[in-house]
Parts: sequence; structure tokens; C-alpha cells
Amino acid sequence: MDFGEAIRLMRNGEAMCRTGWNGKGMCIRMTMERDICYSTKPYIYITTPDFERVPWTASQDDMLSFDWEIREL
Repeated sequence: MDFGEAIRLMRNGEAMCRTGWNGKGMCIRMTMERDICYSTKPYIYITTPDFERVPWTASQDDMLSFDWEIREL
């Protein structure tokens, strides 16, 4: 699927990843209203292979790729 569909699914609570990512467990998610955070606006974060969560910004390659899939947690 494309990045637009991945964003739509993240708004519904899904975790997304790309087939080309080689870090086990890596995925991106969008903060939800129920999440406890200090931000007043939603943002996308990535879970790294060592299970840390950091804000994430898409690259051109990420935005134009068609290999997005739902990450089963």
C-alpha cells in the first residue's frame, strides 16, 4: 500500500512498517488522544529495534513507496 493509506490506517490506531526495514520490531504509529504525552497535536513516532520511541519524519523514499504494511503487534 502507499503512504497515504498507511497514514489513514495509523489514524485508526494501526502500527505500520515497510517491507524494506530490516530492524526487527520497527514500526511507526501516530499518537492518539488517549495517549499520555505533552504534545497538543498528533505526531508520528517510530519504535526502534531496542523498543525506544522517538519522533519520526518520513523521507522522500518513504512517502513515495508502495511497500507499506500493517505491523502485527
